[in-house]
Amino acid sequence: MSGKIEYLSERLREIKRERSELDQEKAVLWDELLGVEQELKDLLNRSGISAAKTRIGTVRLTEKLNVKVSDWQEVHDYIIAHKLPYLLHKRISTKAYEELMNLGVQIPGTEPETIYGIGLTSK
Repeated sequence: MSGKIEYLSERLREIKRERSELDQEKAVLWDELLGVEQELKDLLNRSGISAAKTRIGTVRLTEKLNVKVSDWQEVHDYIIAHKLPYLLHKRISTKAYEELMNLGVQIPGTEPETIYGIGLTSK
């Protein structure tokens, strides 16, 4: 059993190291991707076009709505007053829930669930 734990802990450390290296590579690629996308947006905008055909396909400007909230209290008040809870994501803040649970507060319709993981402290 001990030999298996030794092997698995070493493998765990190796996988974590490899993932860290991949995360660094991913960050570099992400920065490059954002730069290339910005350059394409600028070129298309300067040219006054929203799309361009290339030999590998069509590149086009896309639009997506993003919501910026400047006053969360105002938003919450509006949601409550107009009964629009579907405007919010359905997820409870784990940290706030845990704090309330430690104070003895039980939120109706919820139950805590403990998820176990593995921690590794390298020498």
